[in-house]
Amino acid sequence: MVSQVPRLIDEWQLVPAVWNAVRYQVDERQTDGQFILTGSATPADDITRHTGAGRVARVRMGPMTLHEAGHGTGAVSLTGLFDGDKPSSFASEADVAMIAELVCRGGWPGNLHRDLEDALDANRDYLTTIASADIMTVDGVRRDPRKVTALLYALARSNGTYVTDKTLRADVNGRGETLAPKTLTSYLDALCRLWIVESLVFRDLSAHAQAARATVHAYQESSGAEIDAVVVRDDQWIGIEVKLGARPEVVDPAAAGLLRIAGNMRTPPSALVVVTATGASYRREDGVDVVSILDLAP
Repeated sequence: MVSQVPRLIDEWQLVPAVWNAVRYQVDERQTDGQFILTGSATPADDITRHTGAGRVARVRMGPMTLHEAGHGTGAVSLTGLFDGDKPSSFASEADVAMIAELVCRGGWPGNLHRDLEDALDANRDYLTTIASADIMTVDGVRRDPRKVTALLYALARSNGTYVTDKTLRADVNGRGETLAPKTLTSYLDALCRLWIVESLVFRDLSAHAQAARATVHAYQESSGAEIDAVVVRDDQWIGIEVKLGARPEVVDPAAAGLLRIAGNMRTPPSALVVVTATGASYRREDGVDVVSILDLAP
């Protein structure tokens, strides 16, 4: 008798033989959705382990989005934007301080029921463990944890890449500490705050795009013109700029930049979107959508 499925096997890489056992059972049962294998690290290559081709599908996991954590309205669907839906949502009561708290709390399921201070403590402990222990699993070399966290942040910022969750970043002095809302709203300059919110948007977009069978990219032209995020699904694309505020003097230049770049593209966009940290979601007269990050959903 087959047990209830799917069966979840966590940290399977600690017993690599599990992989071949699961493959065997999949072949025997000839049915999809039998097992979910999860792990926090990738095991070393093993020539005796089957690739899983034709039997195993890989899914990228990440922290919970604002929508999944229950902080968002879900009023604007990314799939809907591809299909031409017009966003419409009243402005939420969220302000920059609330967004700062959500950034610092992070998308970790365990933080949902913790107060803010306990959530920040959990994030610090998680970062410390990664820097002092988990990083060794890559090549077996022990490194200075402080240098590891500072280097990860420096590389991410200099290369324009995104740390999966902004709770796991070194602070401005490189001490390997996690963010606190007061630091984000009071001490960091506007450019740094925008970079952090961009990363929050990118984190959520990546998850929503995966559900919509799309991918997320950055775009920059040789002239220096750029789009913060481009979501691509088959031959469709959506251009997205991220802004802290929703005031016209902030949104207007962002919308104009999107329209200017889109006008040079061979394939017209399915949508052009300015994602804001706060405010309402609506369509402007020029056709550019303004969407609050709290409204985004798959």
